[in-house]
Amino acid sequence: MIWEILWGFEPALITGFVIAGLILNLTPGADFLFITSSGLSGGPRMGVAAALGVNLGIVVHILAAAAGLSALLLAHPAAYDAIRLCGAAYLAWMAVQAWRSSSTLARPRSGRGVWQAARRGFFINVSNPKTALFIFAFIPQFTDPAIGPIWVQILILGTIFLVNGALFTLCLGAGSGYFAAALGCARWRFEQNICNFTRRAGGPFDHRLRETKMSDFPTTARVVIIGGGVVGVSTLYHLAKAGWTDCVLLEKNELTAGSTWHAAGNCPSFSTSWAIMNMQRYSLGLYAGLAEEVDYPMNYHVTGSIRLAHDKNRMLEFERARTMGRYQGLGIEMMSVSDMKDAYPFLETHDLAGGLWDPDDGDIDPAQLTQALAKGARDMGASVQRFCPATGVTQVGDEWIVHTDKGDIRCEKVVNCAGYYAQRVGEWFKPYGGRTVPMTVMSHQYFLTEEIPELKEWTEANGRKVPLLRDVDSSYYLRQDKHGLNLGPYERNCKAHWVTPEDPMPEDFSFQLYPDDLERLEWYIEDAMARVPILGSQGVGRVINGPIPYAPDGLPLIGPMPGVKNAYEGCVFTFGITQGGGAGKVLAEWITEGETEWDMWAVDPRRYTDYTDQDYCDRKAMEVYGHEYAMHFPHHEWPAGRDKKLSPVHDKVIAAGGMMGAYNGWERANWFAQPGDDTSHEVHSDLGKTGPMGPADPRRGRGRARSLRCLGFARLQPF
Repeated sequence: MIWEILWGFEPALITGFVIAGLILNLTPGADFLFITSSGLSGGPRMGVAAALGVNLGIVVHILAAAAGLSALLLAHPAAYDAIRLCGAAYLAWMAVQAWRSSSTLARPRSGRGVWQAARRGFFINVSNPKTALFIFAFIPQFTDPAIGPIWVQILILGTIFLVNGALFTLCLGAGSGYFAAALGCARWRFEQNICNFTRRAGGPFDHRLRETKMSDFPTTARVVIIGGGVVGVSTLYHLAKAGWTDCVLLEKNELTAGSTWHAAGNCPSFSTSWAIMNMQRYSLGLYAGLAEEVDYPMNYHVTGSIRLAHDKNRMLEFERARTMGRYQGLGIEMMSVSDMKDAYPFLETHDLAGGLWDPDDGDIDPAQLTQALAKGARDMGASVQRFCPATGVTQVGDEWIVHTDKGDIRCEKVVNCAGYYAQRVGEWFKPYGGRTVPMTVMSHQYFLTEEIPELKEWTEANGRKVPLLRDVDSSYYLRQDKHGLNLGPYERNCKAHWVTPEDPMPEDFSFQLYPDDLERLEWYIEDAMARVPILGSQGVGRVINGPIPYAPDGLPLIGPMPGVKNAYEGCVFTFGITQGGGAGKVLAEWITEGETEWDMWAVDPRRYTDYTDQDYCDRKAMEVYGHEYAMHFPHHEWPAGRDKKLSPVHDKVIAAGGMMGAYNGWERANWFAQPGDDTSHEVHSDLGKTGPMGPADPRRGRGRARSLRCLGFARLQPF
């Protein structure tokens, strides 16, 4: 029957059908422009893939047209002429609209998204009712009920139309790809509003693309930032402030979905590190005026804080931090016991030696802070792409191609701000000279109490919140949250997550928490209730137990990615909220200027080398977390993660009394103990004692060179 119907068509009709189909394919509609832009931007493979996807979508509509028109004609035979007339009118209107919506050449996508091109080409036609109407309107113009069943005629003509279109579109896709390659068109630009085809391609078939229409998706940028936490958004904001507005931030879920959303939001300026104090000082100054600057409301409470000292050693540490802070312009002051009682009336002070007052300390809403920075960045012209996970990177010369579920972005520089997923993102850079990001994910818990009547009464009477408390010798912070309290310990019996094959890191942990585990905080809760008795007067309202990343020394990674050109890291932040503003400034300076205003070696990613295997990172992270507030005495050496690099004379140095320290993984003698010297931990845990030290310098040799008795250093001295 098929051959009878095929031979029943007039030759002139078939010829006219083929010519008409060719003309329609030449019309610059959505499919034409999509295939052309795919070939020009991604090469022949992407152009052919786009063509195949487009034609597969046409097959679906041809089958639908055959079934639908046949059913309609069986029910209403007299309607056939009306269908053809309406179809002719629609074809004329369609041709005008397609011509008017044609677009010009613009910047490319990368050529790696072949599957994406095929899938989008398919959905351009399947998800667009105009394509279905086009098939319904075009094919009936060449059918005749007298020849045979309409559905058979539609299938025959549809097959001819499909073959005709497939040959043309495949040649178009491959030809545009070879044309671009021949002319070196890697930097051609493609407008994103071509017939709104990308809007249709990014429509109902993928809910993750609801945030940004594909027609708005950037295909190029100077900088691409991977990760939408406070540090990534702050970096985008500071780049925009520096005039680099052609920058894109990619977030696989909503902004703050990682560690930022569940952060407590404490904002201290105090630190015993010069670099960290500088960053935190800058952050607090930025946050104070950010809401007004970007016109976005934020809950930012500057309550001041009190750090408690149990002994003279801690007071000496506070005095050192005070002098460093005063040099940076901070109003940090020492406190007596009576001063602390006046500032915090619920505090038990009977066993305290004194304290430290930080007037700039407080708390901020992490989500509001991040959204305010994002609004500021957007207002200056930067782009934030939510629900757009990065899937990999490719280095092409000095540039990068960042691959996403929405397409590829070619950029000059890329920044890893992926939070506790930074190690996974870092693996993408290994083929280009990168290394495994040194980090471990730790579980940090804090809990919020129910409303405390005494605290509410005091707050309403004084018109302010009580200061934030940090009992650094007991290792916890205690902060007022509304009319309750927020207790967050850093427990010695801490727990790391996602470090064993039995506990793998999930693909997506957005807005999720670990199960409550308050039992391991029992000692700290009891100690805090003894220090502030009203803490125990009410029950627990909510427990937060979420992931936070830790580097082996507890400090973040901010700066150039070791071994990789035009790549940077801004990740592994333990205190990302208070450091986020300053970190964004530092990263923006690295990217735009190639150097920073402040000395930031303490957080430079290049401070770590190949000794930081995962075992080392896990051991040090557990040690640092459990001693987050611990004193760092001058001659004390932390025991975890040792013996990573040993010299050939290591055993001889130990036998000679060498007291070892770790430096860049190497074990070397800090000093040499003599028989009978007290080398216990206690003698090195008192700032008032120096401990037994070996000779500082041997006698100077005459006539030959001598060396110091310190492994790792040598001084060659002529006579």
